Amino acid sequence: MRKRTPAALAGTLALGLALGLGSASAAAAGTAGSLDPTFGHGGVVLTNLNGGAGDAALQANGDIVVAGGFGLARYLPNGTLDTSFGVRGLAQLPAAIGLGDFGPALAVQPDGKYVWAGATASTEDANAAFGAVRFNANGTVDQTFGTGGVATTSFPNSGVQGADTVLVQPDGKILLGGEIFPDINHAPPEGALARFNANGTVDQTFGTGGVATTSFPNSSVQGADTALVQPDGKILLGGEVLPNVNHAPPEGALARFDANGTPDQAFGHGGQVLSTAAVGEITALGLDAAGDIFVLPAHAEFTAEGQPDATVTPAPITTSSHGEGATFLASGGYVLATSPAVAKHDDDIQVQRFNADGTVAATSPAFDYSGATGFDQALDSAHGVAVQPNGQIVVDGGHFAGGSSPIGLARVNGNGS
Repeated sequence: MRKRTPAALAGTLALGLALGLGSASAAAAGTAGSLDPTFGHGGVVLTNLNGGAGDAALQANGDIVVAGGFGLARYLPNGTLDTSFGVRGLAQLPAAIGLGDFGPALAVQPDGKYVWAGATASTEDANAAFGAVRFNANGTVDQTFGTGGVATTSFPNSGVQGADTVLVQPDGKILLGGEIFPDINHAPPEGALARFNANGTVDQTFGTGGVATTSFPNSSVQGADTALVQPDGKILLGGEVLPNVNHAPPEGALARFDANGTPDQAFGHGGQVLSTAAVGEITALGLDAAGDIFVLPAHAEFTAEGQPDATVTPAPITTSSHGEGATFLASGGYVLATSPAVAKHDDDIQVQRFNADGTVAATSPAFDYSGATGFDQALDSAHGVAVQPNGQIVVDGGHFAGGSSPIGLARVNGNGS
């Protein structure tokens, strides 16, 4: 589960706070690893919408759309807000939606509409149900979707629940992935999927009443962070589990469902795979032409049947999902954005590009603080990373400043293709 600070529209927009850079990132304009000076102020944009960015999408025209606890913000290629979108560049969520501890996640439909996903709020709980909101391309709420633009569904016998990932299937149906906490003493959370029809009604043909879950045995913590629909319609869910063993590290977890939401019994063990090779959560998934599965950030490989492959064989990626701090390139390479602590109370956003074989790319952004290009501010955090067609890398996240956490965007020069 991706923890996010509950966020609300926090007053006047404040753009363009220039950030001080570490020594290695003071490279000349255009040099791989330097911030792009044509973007925002010195390569960085801060927007005073408390809660930071949870997900982002790049559009064909170069616009950048960011999802946060407030709703959506759309930026022009130069980093300024697109005032033709919503109200002065911002599209606010309906009151029925509350961020809670889940999401936000973002998907863009082929028709240009945007789907925001997270949790709906009730009077008792900010995480009462899976929720999705659809916005028109101009930033208005799509009133033809669900009820007043909002689609919700809840899992039976579960309290806290919400979505951390969303995707639009080729048939227009909308799939949300996340987790639920059963109303049973000491029961671990479960990975969960919910599917809506294109009009926002619950897809009753999926799972049981539109929802499906997976629970890994002998595990105390479980979460779903990313999902992918395979070309054959099967659904792959990636996340992590924490085994019920003292000091055991978290393990990467995969679950696969048939297109109708039933577990794929031909995958792994009863539709599930645990891997010590993928230590920690799986936040991005990739498939090659043969159906082999690649996962990030640990960069491990599995066969189409879910068997671990001891050696990662470089291959072009034909289908992929992005996730927190990780994205695949079509070549099979990948980009990671992390937020390691470089000193007490001081984190730094770091970006690095890898080849398909897992080696650091020769044109990867230059290193700073034993990582890559970063902007040196207290408690900065990277949530998402994406690569533009020209190879520039866009990172979204948060920047802690005086008790608030504005949206942070940075664009890094470098051959990310």
